[in-house]
Amino acid sequence: MKQLRLTIDSNLEDVSLIGLAINKICEHLRMDEVQAYQVELCAVEALTNAIRHAYRNQPGHEVLVVLSITGDRLDLEICDRGAPMPCEFVERLERGSRVFEFDQSNLASVPEGGMGLQIMHEVMDQVSYVRGSAEGQLNRLCLAKLLNRARPQVC
Repeated sequence: MKQLRLTIDSNLEDVSLIGLAINKICEHLRMDEVQAYQVELCAVEALTNAIRHAYRNQPGHEVLVVLSITGDRLDLEICDRGAPMPCEFVERLERGSRVFEFDQSNLASVPEGGMGLQIMHEVMDQVSYVRGSAEGQLNRLCLAKLLNRARPQVC
């Protein structure tokens, strides 16, 4: 198993650095550009949620990302010690929701939140959330993507 640990401060300006690193690692693992971008997007969404919701946009807190590569699998863990994700959002992440089912001709019907969780649910092969028992305990959002190591032939 190969593992990389990346840590940032709970500052939204630093999230793009992690996204860029994850994208390049995905490309190194022979994901195509679309898959690499999708995994990057999921990681950026997870980090943004941790900063905005767990830490309430307060800088000075650590957000840890652990990338693990085992055989044909990439695992990402986004960890924080802030407020845990509410149960209703954990359920949306793990079971999915109907957040994308809205009237596209009516801008007022566009939901204001929850799209990131649904993207993670749809794009990743496995998603889960382990809640710390209280604020200050480690919360872990776990995302897994199976790797297809063979790149398509280019003519």
